[in-house]
Amino acid sequence: MVLLGVGSVLVPALALSEGPAIQAVDSGVYHYWSPMQVSVTPGGAVAFSNPSETKHGVEWRTGPATPSCSAGVPVGNTIQAAASKWSGTCTFTQPGSYTFYCTVHGPEMHGAVTVSAGGETTVTTTTPATTPTAPSTTPGTPTPGGGEPSGQVPAAQRLAGAISLPSRQHGRVRGSLSISSAAAAGRLEVDLLARPAVLASAARSREVVVGRLLRSHLRAGRTSFALSLRARAHAALRRRGHISLTVRIVITTAAGHAGVISRKVLVRP
Repeated sequence: MVLLGVGSVLVPALALSEGPAIQAVDSGVYHYWSPMQVSVTPGGAVAFSNPSETKHGVEWRTGPATPSCSAGVPVGNTIQAAASKWSGTCTFTQPGSYTFYCTVHGPEMHGAVTVSAGGETTVTTTTPATTPTAPSTTPGTPTPGGGEPSGQVPAAQRLAGAISLPSRQHGRVRGSLSISSAAAAGRLEVDLLARPAVLASAARSREVVVGRLLRSHLRAGRTSFALSLRARAHAALRRRGHISLTVRIVITTAAGHAGVISRKVLVRP
């Protein structure tokens, strides 16, 4: 009888301690937070974790105040702030929207926490309690039945597919992709990113944009793109004979939902 009484007290107490949880997920070339957005009330806490060997960190980008995070969460704005296999919590006191990036993967791996002025804390249930299973769908392939696989599909896989981007390029970077109907009337941004060492820029710790293309009012279907290198990257290409770049493709819907795809290419003169 005593044991039953204790159990009846402990279960509600554990339920009350549960809150939103955001976990870093690695799926091939994709890196994302799952779920990408949660909500809490003022004073609420969100659990952050990275169960993998891949290094991730949290860089707060916007918000009414800086959240208070425990020592287990690697917070910073440089790659050096990232770590593997960590967990902790961040507490939010002021209402508003807080956005964050991974300190390693930048906007490719973005998320948000909304602190509502009142109401109940929202717990998103798409994040598994254990290590998430990598999504089995390929870019542009819908999930049977219209749902999403466990672990939450990256937004980019729902907005674009059939990407053609040769890993070896000459002079310029060319590619193409299929825009889904969900991204119609949205916006396409293609960035070329180079490591500081490639540009002989030791002062920077993050990749530098060396080319950019912006296109709005997208139409569903196949679209092509071609980007030239900026002066510094051209100089590095002539000096080194080749440079390695990251091609970051950002697709934003008319409603403001974004997906990011990254690929590596080697550019020769």
